[in-house]
Amino acid sequence: MDVCVFCLFVCMHAYICGFVCRYEAWEAVQQRGGQGAARRFCEENFLSSNTLGEIRELRGQYFAILRDLGFVTTGSRGEMMGGAAVNVAAGCVKTIKAALAAGLYPNVVRVVHPQAT
Repeated sequence: MDVCVFCLFVCMHAYICGFVCRYEAWEAVQQRGGQGAARRFCEENFLSSNTLGEIRELRGQYFAILRDLGFVTTGSRGEMMGGAAVNVAAGCVKTIKAALAAGLYPNVVRVVHPQAT
């Protein structure tokens, strides 16, 4: 199993990075070895294959919403799994934190434009 460089060097103590690495490892195992291999991977790593499948579904839904809102300009859902256009800010921890905060707390900040004189 390859070590997730992002997890080791960008945010060593953040649990979310560990979850992302486990999810990506599960997807890689499933693509290479199919459902049986993915089930074994889950058993060996104490993961729920049903939960990981639901996460995959949610990722697809979020991608479609981002595409509809114009945040992602790529065409197909298949590009969401690692396309450069989607992962432009993947290494910028500040951007990731800001996006998570904005999504989790949508009413925290309000922009007030100055009145024209």
